[in-house]
Amino acid sequence: GRRGGRGQGSASADAVGGRGDESGDLQMALYAKVSANERRIVELLNKQQEFHSSINRRLGMLERNVRRIALQPARRVVLESDGDGDGRHDGINHVQSRDATPFAASLSIRPRDLHILWQEYQFGIGGRKAAKLFTRAERSKMKTMYCKRKIAWDTISRMISSGYSAPQAIDKIYDVYGPLSVTAIIQKLRIDNKTGGHIELR
Repeated sequence: GRRGGRGQGSASADAVGGRGDESGDLQMALYAKVSANERRIVELLNKQQEFHSSINRRLGMLERNVRRIALQPARRVVLESDGDGDGRHDGINHVQSRDATPFAASLSIRPRDLHILWQEYQFGIGGRKAAKLFTRAERSKMKTMYCKRKIAWDTISRMISSGYSAPQAIDKIYDVYGPLSVTAIIQKLRIDNKTGGHIELR
């Protein structure tokens, strides 16, 4: 009778142990699934962040391009009569309209960023003459301001000669110095130029 009792007890213990093993296996399986789901969630969040960052970069680039286009100088012209008295226009001869005055040789007071500063040099802004076209006499009238800005203009010109586009060169300067004001960046360029210029902008 005792041997029978011990046999039944052993069988019962084995059954309990088996259920315990199954429960442990189930918990491990559930844990593995939860961990896998957590990893997928993290991956999705990272991809979402990368997507938003990409969109923001593209929107920023688009905004800068639109601003550059808006700053392009333009003169309004009217067609001149072909002289036969019938009021027709030949579509070839053009004259400036009366409100298209010659560009003034002056610099803007506070350009917002390097893109505008470069537009000022290349094309002129706000109806002004392009800074690169100033005569010696015109430069001398604003010698201090012109010389300070020339540091940035020369840096961008040098980078363009090295293969950068103007927007790429300007973005590179911001990468090096950060989103500082034009005045602050010119000051840093001035300091670095004393030792041959920043190594990433040569």
